[in-house]
Amino acid sequence: TLTGTGNTGTGAGAFGAATTGSANVAVGRGAGANVTTGSHNLFVGTDVAGTGADANTIRIGLPYDGGTGVGQNQTFIAGIRGTQLTGSAVQVFIDANGQLGTLTPPIASGSGTTPVSFALQQQVQAQQATIAELQQLVRDQQATNADLRARLARLEAASARRPDRLK
Repeated sequence: TLTGTGNTGTGAGAFGAATTGSANVAVGRGAGANVTTGSHNLFVGTDVAGTGADANTIRIGLPYDGGTGVGQNQTFIAGIRGTQLTGSAVQVFIDANGQLGTLTPPIASGSGTTPVSFALQQQVQAQQATIAELQQLVRDQQATNADLRARLARLEAASARRPDRLK
């Protein structure tokens, strides 16, 4: 029984037995079945049940289970690739649970609150690569210097044993 207001469910068992939450939408057999009190949720897909505490949550599809072959393992969304953004933008990441989000603070922001532009992140990555190359160059030069010192020490030792050879 839905006792909350403004809920819309389509599909057998949508919202399960009951929810007291409001303004929820569930589309698909068993969609939103676990929601009990949460509000402002959107559940799309067969058996996208959510959790009892879901609030202000969007759940689309099920994580793919390779053992059973159930769930989704591909996502196609039009209007993203090739679309240039204007204004500030941040990178989006996916955690181990499949949740999308941004990092707080944003990567290399400096202030901890200002998102870094993609161009600035590319500059930072290029500088990090240059630093790594220079560090390797220093290590190589240190190895060469150590080899030259060893050779010089051997020559000096040989010279001390046979001073007439160097004249």
